Amino acid sequence: MKIKTTFLTATLIAMLFLGFASVFTVKATNGAEVFVDPKDNIFPPPSLNVGDTFTVNVTLANITGLMGLQFKLQWDSALLHGVSMVENLFETVTPSGENPGNIWQLSHVVSAGYAEYAYTFKNGSRAIDLGYAPFDINLAEGYPEGKLAVAIITLEVMKKPSMVEGFVECDLAITISKPGGVGGVPITHTVEDGYYKLNWSVPTSVPYYSVESYEATSLGEVFNVSVMINDLDSAWEAVGFEFKLGFNSTILEVLNIYEDPWLNDTFGQPPNIGTLFLSLIGADNVQVGNVVLPDGNGTWHTPFPGTSIPGSGVLALIEFNATYQDMFPEVASCVLNLFDTKIGDWMADPVNQTAPQDGVYSIRPRVLGRMIDIFTQYPNPYGGQGLHNPSDMFWPQKPVTINAVVTYNEWPEQQKDVAFQLIDPYGDTWAVLYARTGEDGLASVIFTLPWPCDDPEYWLGEWTITGTVDIACEIVNDTLTFHYDYLVHIIKVTTDSREYAHCEYMNITIDFKSKRMRTMDIILTITVMDETGVPFGFVYVETAIGGAEYCHYKNFTEGVSIHVIKWARAGAASIIVGALNDWPFNGGGQISKPFTPVHVSILAE
Repeated sequence: MKIKTTFLTATLIAMLFLGFASVFTVKATNGAEVFVDPKDNIFPPPSLNVGDTFTVNVTLANITGLMGLQFKLQWDSALLHGVSMVENLFETVTPSGENPGNIWQLSHVVSAGYAEYAYTFKNGSRAIDLGYAPFDINLAEGYPEGKLAVAIITLEVMKKPSMVEGFVECDLAITISKPGGVGGVPITHTVEDGYYKLNWSVPTSVPYYSVESYEATSLGEVFNVSVMINDLDSAWEAVGFEFKLGFNSTILEVLNIYEDPWLNDTFGQPPNIGTLFLSLIGADNVQVGNVVLPDGNGTWHTPFPGTSIPGSGVLALIEFNATYQDMFPEVASCVLNLFDTKIGDWMADPVNQTAPQDGVYSIRPRVLGRMIDIFTQYPNPYGGQGLHNPSDMFWPQKPVTINAVVTYNEWPEQQKDVAFQLIDPYGDTWAVLYARTGEDGLASVIFTLPWPCDDPEYWLGEWTITGTVDIACEIVNDTLTFHYDYLVHIIKVTTDSREYAHCEYMNITIDFKSKRMRTMDIILTITVMDETGVPFGFVYVETAIGGAEYCHYKNFTEGVSIHVIKWARAGAASIIVGALNDWPFNGGGQISKPFTPVHVSILAE
């Protein structure tokens, strides 16, 4: 008897797949299987990191007379997240002329914790008449290995095991399995779940210490060099760091040793209780140790230093003073030599490391003969002291002092006329100023940066100052550059929600940047006003900017919380963020580029 499949019949088949078939207890009598392939997904090898992916198949074998299939595969979403699912069963068995026209997708869902699949034919009688349904998947048929993947599911790793855990694991469980034949009749079969296990493994990246190189420009220059840990994988679970740094004490003097905030701010926060930083200054070396401290019970909490992939961070800043400068062409220099470097995990076992990368210190030699050095009012080395060195930035409407020291064989040249050419960011000469040297060979001019009323930001950018002087009928020169910009740019203000109820806390993150090279204390202010313009929340953060490389912004982030007070009016609230160099009642003012207020909603509960 030929079966005619109407739309109603097809719908009934779909309903059987999605619900009614579950009332039957199915036991395989013919070896029919729905299973996860491969069954065991055990890593390593190869090892997987958070964010890596792998695939598993839900597969059929020894199935006869199949017209449609529904399944649901579940896993622990704390360990794995579903990324995608590719349908393969009906794509394979349906002829190209009928695909996709006669394939009925009833469900194709991939979520964090499961994948759900339900497919059949839109017109079952057509599929039967044309001979491609019902179809068989068994050892007697032509599919490789007597099986066929229904769907290919991609899973993303969400958690790596710690060293003490050893591994994480979960089932890849087929919680729904409903193969159906003609008329939605369930096909008896067995179900075989899969298994996932990720073992802790020794990280492939091996960390190493490094120290940056530095070139000083003048005697007495004070500067910092950073000692870093590099390529540190958090899977090492390192908590302790120790190193020695050697230097030539005849040309360098250590003034101070500072802890960089990287280790404490990122990994020493609660429930850990900070870091223990120790340092010792010797005759020709320094010794530094830094340890992340556990909680009061002696337990360390993740994250461990590094990241889920190799990471780097500064452990310490060594402040040096340049105590010797040679005469041209001789260059005074020495190796900044790292030795006795140690890394320890929380069990006090050593962590593998590769050889440290040393740095080199040098100081430009003094130049005899005719010499002019121009620089700003900022202290060495931030004012551009030394030939052709840049100065730290200036901000709107600030006065700039340009100094010129004129010497011959390092002796001051007195009563020499110096010309200063001021060139704006567009390459145009903005002014030429003049000054005469005094007894100390110093000549200075002062000008104020422009701030026109029609386009006040027009002259922001890099300025160039060239100074020239005639020494014994020969013109010598030096060139200085600096950036003219706002001290602070508010990049982004984000909130943890777009809507808030009264008495909730509004968590706000402020991302900002600066080209400031010298450290400077600032005040970030955050004000929230309701829809009628009434301020109902105000907080401020005292923080610092600085540490930028010339011509580059350095990024900063701060977070605050503001209570949504009960009497704040419902509607659109505005968040106003800015930066000050001091409170206005102390004579301070705005130092940030104006930032458009961010709007959130206060709900009328």
